[in-house]
Amino acid sequence: MAFGTDLSRVVVVGGGIAGLAAALRLERLYPGAEVVLVESRPRLGGTILTEEVSGFLVEGGPDSFLARKPRGIGLCKELGLTCDLIERVARNCRTYVRLGSELRPLPAGLTGMIPTRLDALASSGILSPEGLARFACESELPAGPEAGDESIAAFVTRRLGREAYERLVEPLMSGIYAGDGEQLSLAATFPNLRQLEREYGSVTRGLLAGSSESAAAGPPFLSLRGGMRDLVAGLAERLVDTTVVTGRTVASVRRAAHGHGYELELADGETLSAGAVVLATPAYVTGALVASTRRLSSRGPWTATATSSHASRTPMSSPAPGRRANGRDERPKRTRSYVSTSVGTGDAMSPPTRTRNWWRRPAARSPRRLRPAATPSSRASTAGHAACRST
Repeated sequence: MAFGTDLSRVVVVGGGIAGLAAALRLERLYPGAEVVLVESRPRLGGTILTEEVSGFLVEGGPDSFLARKPRGIGLCKELGLTCDLIERVARNCRTYVRLGSELRPLPAGLTGMIPTRLDALASSGILSPEGLARFACESELPAGPEAGDESIAAFVTRRLGREAYERLVEPLMSGIYAGDGEQLSLAATFPNLRQLEREYGSVTRGLLAGSSESAAAGPPFLSLRGGMRDLVAGLAERLVDTTVVTGRTVASVRRAAHGHGYELELADGETLSAGAVVLATPAYVTGALVASTRRLSSRGPWTATATSSHASRTPMSSPAPGRRANGRDERPKRTRSYVSTSVGTGDAMSPPTRTRNWWRRPAARSPRRLRPAATPSSRASTAGHAACRST
């Protein structure tokens, strides 16, 4: 957020969850201030997009949030959505990684991205005998130097071996950050892993020591019964003093000529003046908007992602209780819904333009995630590999 000397008018660029939350907070912090929210899409929500298709809730973007992050649950409480929070059903969640032409199940005892049960890891077949032996040596390795940072790839390779990183940790990590583990900072992404190494001398030993506390902490992911769109709708409904403008694009942001405040030029030529500006936009958009100020670069490596989901229903072996009439079985048939999700990632210098489809099928125009409507969801977040689940 860039502040000028006059906060009587604030423009928020971006109508996703961050922009909506910022607008609501501005209303509360500065009563009477004029807040204008500008969104380039014709709708609010940004990457959050929930649709209903054939009895399923289709999530075109995020399908849940981390329960350990306090603001997620806190926002739901503020919006009166606590009763609509749902968690995944553990017995219905099955996640696999693709190894060659086969799908291998993730091992039991997975804490975060790291397996804590060597027997389960061995039976999964994800690691070769050599890779498994290297993984088993982790608890015997000395801790790394106290100072300095390193990439996720470097840390995991140093502690668990290269094969464990490439076959197990990298696909899970990419499903969260959609980035290159060789460049992602460990301190900025998973600082707890480094802390475990320092405190216990071993990552796996530290994870085992804290496994009981993690189990008591509750489910790792939460969603909403009506889909993630309920967060967007709840925020939009509570904006009282904010002028919402959709379908219009901010082309640039620059300092006002008189030196106080900012001027925002829209793509259609109109100019908005503001004492303060909140940029709630993706990094590549933010870089382009403020390129004229020379504070941020509009260049940089961006990752393209695409999600393809498939759903089906099949009859279960035993029908639900019912009655017979005229010799015909009128008992309702019970069905089970199956959902499979595959996520592909690829490097790009712009928003998603190039994807790698890991099922070798044409990429869908609108990547989607599906789950049965009004039922707890199962999460499968595995980038670069196929993730299958049933609910």
